[in-house]
Amino acid sequence: MRKVILLLMMATCTAGAADLVRHDWPMTGDLYTRVDLDTVRYDGLRTFPEWLRLVAEQNPDISRDLVAEPVVGMDIRLDEDEDPQAGLESFIDQAKEGAARVGANLIFADDTVKDIEHDAGFVAAHFTAYRAQYKGHLVPPVYLAALAGMTMSPHLLDEEVVQWEVSHNGREGVSFAHIRGMDREQGVLDYVRRLKDGTQLRIILDDGTELRGAYSGLDADDQVWIHPSSGLVRFFSDRSVQPKDVQFLALLN
Repeated sequence: MRKVILLLMMATCTAGAADLVRHDWPMTGDLYTRVDLDTVRYDGLRTFPEWLRLVAEQNPDISRDLVAEPVVGMDIRLDEDEDPQAGLESFIDQAKEGAARVGANLIFADDTVKDIEHDAGFVAAHFTAYRAQYKGHLVPPVYLAALAGMTMSPHLLDEEVVQWEVSHNGREGVSFAHIRGMDREQGVLDYVRRLKDGTQLRIILDDGTELRGAYSGLDADDQVWIHPSSGLVRFFSDRSVQPKDVQFLALLN
């Protein structure tokens, strides 16, 4: 009979893979906008304290302005109806999805559990996801790796994080993740009402949907209309979104 080490589970979220179940619990009261999956780095070479120590040793000037906040803990385990084995990569993919959903960009595995009888694969893993920022800007994954392994120029990083953020997320970005109800609706409407039709816009909705395209204005019901710049839908019609569902807005170059 399979024996599995049980980990504490506090809050449950929907799992992205059919054979894995992920349980999340928040570690901060702050709410952050979802980030892209390719923004999230998994560091499997060291623990979080080791990473912090190496960054401080290699880049003491940078580490003073680097903040890594724990955002979410994740317990991911194999569904009881599945075979008692799975590759670690499957667990990492689930952890990246959970981290991206809450705006975290750096993951460490706190514990992994193998099948005790067969040692054939993993049955559970526990991760902590952090939001790593330098002077208020998200640190790109390539620099999250480099900071622990080499000395970098603070001036170079100053430029790189800003340029990456603009190219990746857009400029003049505003997050509405921490606002609900009428305040959010009014904030979104105030943002788009200053735009000209045709302005290239990036929109992220509460469900994680991302839209990029040309702003097409507001209708009589104050729905935001956008002409998508990718996907088959761009050939047929514009798309409308409710201001109350908008989590993030930014302008695209």
